[in-house]
Amino acid sequence: ITELNDETGEKLRQVGGEFGVTTGRPRRCGWFDAISAKYAVLVGGLTEVALTKLDVLDSFDEIKVAIAYKNKITGETTTQYPTNVYTHYDWEPVYETHKGWKEDISNRQMFTRITIGNPFMKHIRAGRKIFLIAKTMMNYLKTLKNILNVLKNF
Repeated sequence: ITELNDETGEKLRQVGGEFGVTTGRPRRCGWFDAISAKYAVLVGGLTEVALTKLDVLDSFDEIKVAIAYKNKITGETTTQYPTNVYTHYDWEPVYETHKGWKEDISNRQMFTRITIGNPFMKHIRAGRKIFLIAKTMMNYLKTLKNILNVLKNF
């Protein structure tokens, strides 16, 4: 429901390298969908989250999170995932907008602030362990080091 077919979706795709390995087909991109994630936890029994490519958001002025869906026909708003896939086109996301961090999160201090104190992360955490993985190997290694340092404090 949160797929972006606009300039923002294209930026997410380009910065994140979201193209099929074999075919080069562009992958679908959009803002984090907290409703869909909550449903995935419910049906999948997830206890941990591997959040990949958080560093793709480093250059965004604003970061959005879908916190509800609004029915385009009835005006009804819900925080429950619409399980009838035939009605997905009837729903549009209701976003909560957060200020972007506009910094390289491979820096330990910045990483800690983003992952621990940022309101954006409250939608992802929801009491679950989070493992963050950066988009490039160099950033991955820096991020992994930061993860280990942050986890020492828990």
